[in-house]
Amino acid sequence: MALVVEDGTGLANAEAYAAVADFVDYYTKRGETTLAAKTVAEIEVALRKGADALDNFYRGRWKGVQTTTTQALSWPREGVVDDHEALEHDDDYVPPQIAKASIILAGKSFSADLQPDAERSGTIKREMKQVGPLQKEIEYTEGQDISNIYNSVDTLVRGLITTGSRTLLRA
Repeated sequence: MALVVEDGTGLANAEAYAAVADFVDYYTKRGETTLAAKTVAEIEVALRKGADALDNFYRGRWKGVQTTTTQALSWPREGVVDDHEALEHDDDYVPPQIAKASIILAGKSFSADLQPDAERSGTIKREMKQVGPLQKEIEYTEGQDISNIYNSVDTLVRGLITTGSRTLLRA
């Protein structure tokens, strides 16, 4: 099934903010030949993951409101002011930084799960059980830090969210 890229009209079936050619161009220009050489099918899957992650990371924090109630993705939006200026064509426009951020996340999806389920890390140090009013307390030792921060994405979308920046983490 061909990738459906948001064209700024609020498509009900949009799956991505960027096309395969945009992904290839972005990574080719940055010397990331391994990513640029992925198959079309692999890149389409990655672009879907990138758009999903971007929308989920900032859900409820995007400025403005969605253009239509039936659109599949968070963008396009109405009433968005970036750096004290209204975005040109804000009702039928997807800012280039949204497409770029989704491409970056798509590239990262080849080496990591962008939206993993949270898991408790570390080993059990102490466990208390109480049978009476059913109480259980578990204390874990410090686990390995398994998070990475997507600073490049956070920086790109900073002007499009309602409050400051958000640190994006992945496990």
